[in-house]
Amino acid sequence: MQPSTTKSRPWLPVILALALLVSGCPPALPQTPDSCADPSCAKECPQYQNGGICDGACRNFLSDKDHCGSCNVNCGNMEICEDARCRPDCVSPLNYCVENTVDLCVDLSTHNSHCGTCNTACDGSLSLICTNGICSCSGGLSSCAAVCVDLQTDSNNCGVCAKECDASDGLSCVAGACSCTGGLSLCDGSCVDLQKSSETCGTCTTSCDAASGASCVAGTCFCSAPLKACDNTCINTNTDSDNCGSCGKECDVEAGETCVAGSCS
Repeated sequence: MQPSTTKSRPWLPVILALALLVSGCPPALPQTPDSCADPSCAKECPQYQNGGICDGACRNFLSDKDHCGSCNVNCGNMEICEDARCRPDCVSPLNYCVENTVDLCVDLSTHNSHCGTCNTACDGSLSLICTNGICSCSGGLSSCAAVCVDLQTDSNNCGVCAKECDASDGLSCVAGACSCTGGLSLCDGSCVDLQKSSETCGTCTTSCDAASGASCVAGTCFCSAPLKACDNTCINTNTDSDNCGSCGKECDVEAGETCVAGSCS
Protein backbone atom coordinates (compact mmCIF):
# COMPACT_ATOMS: atom_id res chain seq x y z
CA MET A 1 0.00 0.00 0.00
CA GLN A 2 1.36 3.38 -1.06
CA PRO A 3 1.77 5.98 1.67
CA SER A 4 -0.47 9.08 1.58
CA THR A 5 0.92 11.87 -0.53
CA THR A 6 -0.03 14.45 2.10
CA LYS A 7 1.53 12.44 4.90
CA SER A 8 4.64 11.86 2.86
CA ARG A 9 4.76 15.52 1.91
CA PRO A 10 3.57 17.54 4.92
CA TRP A 11 4.81 20.77 3.34
CA LEU A 12 2.47 20.51 0.32
CA PRO A 13 -0.63 22.32 1.82
CA VAL A 14 1.61 25.17 2.91
CA ILE A 15 3.05 25.54 -0.56
CA LEU A 16 -0.47 25.59 -2.13
CA ALA A 17 -1.72 28.23 0.32
CA LEU A 18 1.30 30.44 -0.37
CA ALA A 19 0.72 30.13 -4.10
CA LEU A 20 -2.88 31.33 -3.74
CA LEU A 21 -1.81 34.27 -1.61
CA VAL A 22 0.84 35.34 -4.11
CA SER A 23 -1.79 35.30 -6.86
CA GLY A 24 -3.92 37.80 -4.83
CA CYS A 25 -6.90 35.52 -4.35
CA PRO A 26 -7.94 34.72 -0.74
CA PRO A 27 -8.68 31.01 -0.83
CA ALA A 28 -11.62 31.20 1.60
CA LEU A 29 -13.64 33.80 -0.38
CA PRO A 30 -16.32 32.63 -2.84
CA GLN A 31 -15.61 33.00 -6.54
CA THR A 32 -18.30 35.19 -8.15
CA PRO A 33 -17.13 36.15 -11.67
CA ASP A 34 -19.81 38.84 -12.19
CA SER A 35 -18.69 40.91 -9.19
CA CYS A 36 -15.06 41.48 -10.13
CA ALA A 37 -13.16 42.61 -13.19
CA ASP A 38 -10.87 39.64 -12.72
CA PRO A 39 -13.09 36.55 -12.30
CA SER A 40 -10.20 34.61 -10.81
CA CYS A 41 -10.09 36.79 -7.70
CA ALA A 42 -13.65 38.09 -7.19
CA LYS A 43 -15.20 38.90 -3.87
CA GLU A 44 -18.54 40.32 -2.73
CA CYS A 45 -19.32 43.59 -0.90
CA PRO A 46 -22.15 42.79 1.51
CA GLN A 47 -21.75 46.14 3.31
CA TYR A 48 -22.93 48.06 0.21
CA GLN A 49 -26.33 47.19 -1.19
CA ASN A 50 -25.60 49.38 -4.23
CA GLY A 51 -21.88 48.78 -4.56
CA GLY A 52 -19.34 46.61 -6.25
CA ILE A 53 -15.67 45.76 -6.66
CA CYS A 54 -13.46 48.37 -8.28
CA ASP A 55 -9.66 48.04 -8.31
CA GLY A 56 -9.95 45.09 -5.95
CA ALA A 57 -11.85 47.01 -3.27
CA CYS A 58 -15.47 47.39 -2.29
CA ARG A 59 -16.99 50.68 -3.54
CA ASN A 60 -20.28 52.40 -2.72
CA PHE A 61 -21.62 53.46 -6.10
CA LEU A 62 -24.14 55.82 -4.42
CA SER A 63 -21.56 58.16 -2.91
CA ASP A 64 -18.04 57.31 -4.09
CA LYS A 65 -16.97 60.26 -6.30
CA ASP A 66 -14.26 58.11 -7.95
CA HIS A 67 -16.72 55.34 -8.77
CA CYS A 68 -20.06 57.11 -9.02
CA GLY A 69 -22.74 54.79 -10.32
CA SER A 70 -20.16 52.32 -11.58
CA CYS A 71 -16.43 51.70 -11.54
CA ASN A 72 -14.09 54.50 -12.59
CA VAL A 73 -16.80 57.09 -13.17
CA ASN A 74 -15.08 60.12 -11.64
CA CYS A 75 -16.86 63.27 -10.45
CA GLY A 76 -15.14 66.62 -11.00
CA ASN A 77 -13.31 68.65 -8.37
CA MET A 78 -16.39 70.78 -7.66
CA GLU A 79 -18.78 67.82 -7.68
CA ILE A 80 -19.95 65.15 -5.27
CA CYS A 81 -21.53 61.75 -5.86
CA GLU A 82 -25.12 61.55 -4.68
CA ASP A 83 -27.57 58.76 -5.48
CA ALA A 84 -25.09 57.29 -7.98
CA ARG A 85 -24.76 60.48 -10.06
CA CYS A 86 -22.34 63.39 -10.04
CA ARG A 87 -23.81 66.75 -9.14
CA PRO A 88 -22.41 70.18 -8.17
CA ASP A 89 -20.97 70.54 -4.68
CA CYS A 90 -22.73 73.77 -3.69
CA VAL A 91 -20.94 75.88 -1.11
CA SER A 92 -22.91 77.91 1.46
CA PRO A 93 -24.88 80.12 1.06
CA LEU A 94 -25.69 78.35 -2.21
CA ASN A 95 -28.01 75.34 -2.26
CA TYR A 96 -28.40 72.52 -4.74
CA CYS A 97 -31.54 72.61 -6.91
CA VAL A 98 -32.62 70.91 -10.13
CA GLU A 99 -34.49 73.00 -12.70
CA ASN A 100 -35.77 71.20 -15.79
CA THR A 101 -33.17 68.43 -15.28
CA VAL A 102 -30.38 71.05 -15.01
CA ASP A 103 -28.22 70.98 -11.86
CA LEU A 104 -27.87 74.41 -10.23
CA CYS A 105 -26.28 76.05 -7.21
CA VAL A 106 -28.58 78.90 -6.14
CA ASP A 107 -29.08 81.32 -3.27
CA LEU A 108 -32.53 80.47 -1.88
CA SER A 109 -32.73 83.86 -0.19
CA THR A 110 -32.68 85.84 -3.45
CA HIS A 111 -33.33 83.53 -6.42
CA ASN A 112 -36.67 84.33 -8.08
CA SER A 113 -37.09 80.78 -9.43
CA HIS A 114 -36.03 79.07 -6.20
CA CYS A 115 -37.20 81.31 -3.36
CA GLY A 116 -36.92 79.77 0.10
CA THR A 117 -37.09 76.27 -1.37
CA CYS A 118 -36.17 74.73 -4.71
CA ASN A 119 -38.62 75.45 -7.56
CA THR A 120 -40.67 77.99 -5.57
CA ALA A 121 -40.96 80.80 -8.11
CA CYS A 122 -41.90 84.45 -7.54
CA ASP A 123 -44.24 85.73 -10.26
CA GLY A 124 -42.54 88.69 -11.90
CA SER A 125 -45.75 89.62 -13.70
CA LEU A 126 -47.19 90.41 -10.26
CA SER A 127 -44.10 92.49 -9.36
CA LEU A 128 -42.91 89.80 -6.94
CA ILE A 129 -39.21 89.31 -6.19
CA CYS A 130 -37.41 86.99 -3.76
CA THR A 131 -36.31 88.79 -0.59
CA ASN A 132 -34.87 86.85 2.35
CA GLY A 133 -36.36 83.65 0.96
CA ILE A 134 -39.89 85.07 0.65
CA CYS A 135 -41.69 86.28 -2.46
CA SER A 136 -42.21 89.98 -1.77
CA CYS A 137 -43.44 93.00 -3.67
CA SER A 138 -40.92 95.24 -5.35
CA GLY A 139 -40.82 98.96 -6.03
CA GLY A 140 -42.44 100.05 -2.80
CA LEU A 141 -45.55 97.96 -3.45
CA SER A 142 -47.34 95.98 -0.75
CA SER A 143 -48.89 92.51 -0.87
CA CYS A 144 -52.67 92.41 -0.46
CA ALA A 145 -54.41 89.07 -1.07
CA ALA A 146 -51.26 87.83 -2.87
CA VAL A 147 -51.31 90.80 -5.26
CA CYS A 148 -48.82 93.67 -5.21
CA VAL A 149 -50.53 97.04 -4.91
CA ASP A 150 -49.62 100.65 -4.25
CA LEU A 151 -51.25 101.55 -0.93
CA GLN A 152 -50.76 105.22 -1.78
CA THR A 153 -52.99 105.16 -4.86
CA ASP A 154 -55.01 101.91 -4.94
CA SER A 155 -58.69 102.71 -4.36
CA ASN A 156 -59.35 99.13 -3.22
CA ASN A 157 -56.42 99.11 -0.79
CA CYS A 158 -55.93 102.69 0.33
CA GLY A 159 -53.39 103.09 3.10
CA VAL A 160 -53.99 99.50 4.23
CA CYS A 161 -55.17 96.32 2.54
CA ALA A 162 -58.92 96.06 1.83
CA LYS A 163 -59.69 99.72 2.62
CA GLU A 164 -61.87 100.87 -0.28
CA CYS A 165 -62.52 104.36 -1.56
CA ASP A 166 -66.04 104.43 -3.06
CA ALA A 167 -65.81 105.96 -6.49
CA SER A 168 -69.59 106.41 -6.55
CA ASP A 169 -69.12 108.93 -3.74
CA GLY A 170 -66.41 110.68 -5.71
CA LEU A 171 -63.60 109.17 -3.65
CA SER A 172 -60.14 108.19 -4.88
CA CYS A 173 -56.96 107.17 -3.07
CA VAL A 174 -54.46 109.99 -2.70
CA ALA A 175 -51.30 109.61 -0.59
CA GLY A 176 -52.79 106.58 1.18
CA ALA A 177 -56.07 108.25 2.16
CA CYS A 178 -59.51 108.33 0.56
CA SER A 179 -59.80 111.83 -0.82
CA CYS A 180 -62.16 113.88 -2.95
CA THR A 181 -61.30 115.42 -6.27
CA GLY A 182 -62.58 118.43 -8.14
CA GLY A 183 -62.62 120.78 -5.16
CA LEU A 184 -64.93 118.54 -3.15
CA SER A 185 -64.39 117.76 0.54
CA LEU A 186 -64.74 114.51 2.45
CA CYS A 187 -67.55 114.52 5.00
CA ASP A 188 -68.65 111.31 6.71
CA GLY A 189 -67.21 109.17 3.92
CA SER A 190 -68.73 111.11 1.03
CA CYS A 191 -67.47 113.90 -1.18
CA VAL A 192 -69.49 117.11 -0.92
CA ASP A 193 -69.27 120.67 -2.13
CA LEU A 194 -68.93 122.80 1.02
CA GLN A 195 -69.73 125.86 -1.04
CA LYS A 196 -73.16 124.64 -2.09
CA SER A 197 -74.34 121.77 0.12
CA SER A 198 -77.06 122.83 2.59
CA GLU A 199 -76.26 119.85 4.79
CA THR A 200 -72.54 120.63 4.89
CA CYS A 201 -72.23 124.35 4.28
CA GLY A 202 -68.71 125.68 4.77
CA THR A 203 -67.86 122.79 7.12
CA CYS A 204 -68.87 119.15 7.43
CA THR A 205 -70.99 119.90 10.53
CA THR A 206 -72.76 123.09 9.40
CA SER A 207 -76.31 122.50 8.17
CA CYS A 208 -78.62 125.18 6.75
CA ASP A 209 -82.28 124.94 7.80
CA ALA A 210 -83.83 124.33 4.42
CA ALA A 211 -87.32 124.25 5.98
CA SER A 212 -86.95 127.90 6.89
CA GLY A 213 -85.76 128.74 3.41
CA ALA A 214 -82.02 128.72 4.12
CA SER A 215 -79.64 127.61 1.39
CA CYS A 216 -75.88 127.37 1.08
CA VAL A 217 -74.22 130.07 -0.99
CA ALA A 218 -70.43 130.32 -1.17
CA GLY A 219 -70.08 128.24 1.96
CA THR A 220 -72.53 130.33 4.05
CA CYS A 221 -76.16 129.76 4.94
CA PHE A 222 -78.11 132.41 3.02
CA CYS A 223 -81.69 133.68 3.30
CA SER A 224 -83.60 135.79 0.82
CA ALA A 225 -84.70 139.29 1.99
CA PRO A 226 -86.30 140.32 4.17
CA LEU A 227 -85.18 137.21 6.06
CA LYS A 228 -81.75 136.87 7.63
CA ALA A 229 -79.78 133.77 8.59
CA CYS A 230 -79.52 133.41 12.35
CA ASP A 231 -77.92 130.17 13.56
CA ASN A 232 -78.28 128.91 9.98
CA THR A 233 -82.05 129.45 10.08
CA CYS A 234 -83.95 132.11 8.16
CA ILE A 235 -85.49 134.69 10.56
CA ASN A 236 -87.51 137.85 9.97
CA THR A 237 -85.57 140.24 12.17
CA ASN A 238 -88.28 142.88 11.72
CA THR A 239 -90.72 140.89 13.84
CA ASP A 240 -88.79 138.17 15.73
CA SER A 241 -88.53 139.03 19.45
CA ASP A 242 -85.45 136.76 19.86
CA ASN A 243 -83.69 138.34 16.92
CA CYS A 244 -85.05 141.83 16.69
CA GLY A 245 -83.21 143.95 14.14
CA SER A 246 -80.23 141.56 14.25
CA CYS A 247 -79.44 138.00 15.22
CA GLY A 248 -79.43 137.38 18.94
CA LYS A 249 -81.01 140.67 20.00
CA GLU A 250 -83.88 139.76 22.34
CA CYS A 251 -86.83 141.86 23.39
CA ASP A 252 -87.99 141.75 27.03
CA VAL A 253 -91.13 139.79 26.42
CA GLU A 254 -91.91 139.59 30.15
CA ALA A 255 -91.93 143.41 30.26
CA GLY A 256 -94.36 143.39 27.35
CA GLU A 257 -91.90 144.26 24.59
CA THR A 258 -92.44 143.11 21.06
CA CYS A 259 -90.39 143.49 17.94
CA VAL A 260 -91.77 146.01 15.51
CA ALA A 261 -89.90 147.03 12.37
CA GLY A 262 -86.75 145.59 13.84
CA SER A 263 -87.01 147.40 17.20
CA CYS A 264 -88.16 146.26 20.62
CA SER A 265 -91.07 148.41 21.83
